[in-house]
Amino acid sequence: LMLLPYWTDGCIGSMEGLYFESSATTPYHFLNQSELSETPSSAQRDLLYQGLNIDLGVQHLQLLGVKYYMAFSDPAVAQAEQNDDLTEVATSGAWHIYEVDDSELVTSVEAEPVVVRGSDKGGKTWLAMAQDWYLDPSQWDVLRAAGGPDDWERIDRDDRPDAREVDPVRISNIDEGTSTISFDVSDVGTPVLVKTSYFPNWQADGADGPWRVAPNLMVVVPTSEHVELRYGRTPVDWLAWLVTAAGLAFAIVLWRRPALLIPEPVPRRWRLRFERVDDEQASESVAEPEDRHEPYVEPEPKQ
Repeated sequence: LMLLPYWTDGCIGSMEGLYFESSATTPYHFLNQSELSETPSSAQRDLLYQGLNIDLGVQHLQLLGVKYYMAFSDPAVAQAEQNDDLTEVATSGAWHIYEVDDSELVTSVEAEPVVVRGSDKGGKTWLAMAQDWYLDPSQWDVLRAAGGPDDWERIDRDDRPDAREVDPVRISNIDEGTSTISFDVSDVGTPVLVKTSYFPNWQADGADGPWRVAPNLMVVVPTSEHVELRYGRTPVDWLAWLVTAAGLAFAIVLWRRPALLIPEPVPRRWRLRFERVDDEQASESVAEPEDRHEPYVEPEPKQ
């Protein structure tokens, strides 16, 4: 399943494998997996796994912008056949391939997002809040954000905000590249949800943001009718490149310096009291004992 992009010439992406390494979207993939599989791996600990529930799983696929669902177990296929948002488009052996409706990459929001205090710290603080929100579709009308404009409402984690409804905008000309996402909007000033994994390197032209929203997506506020997001570089990246260049320059300096001459090692031996001395010093320092009747026998060197 990890090779789906390869075998389809990039036409179909895969959540299997691509998120496992370092993405903060990984927990929500495994939550999806538990809802969409008869025997999921549930590989990440301490998550609230729900069990097979195709209806909730499809809603999560739509929220994350996933376009296809594949199933082969009888219980999963039976539930998929009853879901109105799944359209079977192909079969391959035991696999049934469904297209997920209403799963666009960029969508308008229903209400103004709210900023959750303290969630900008990320890690478990963010996961605890985002998981509760993710598993409760009744809260999805108001996105939870880690940051945003000053006029967005600020709430605590357990608060249930009132929805400040906004006028939806029409989104067109969505184009996704390797490290870019561009689209057009019919009006400016209304928040727009971009369903790709948030990371600080994302930068927006023609919009304010992006800001991280639950579960791990992005929201921007267009300031022009054409918006482009690109994966750029942050000060941390530039600092890393600077340190790398300095390391290469230092390696070249060492390479151009003359060879270091290392002298021949001096023979050593051990005394009984574990001090290393030269052979000549050792022989001078060992004296025959006085007032002894039996002949003196030099002890064997301690190895």
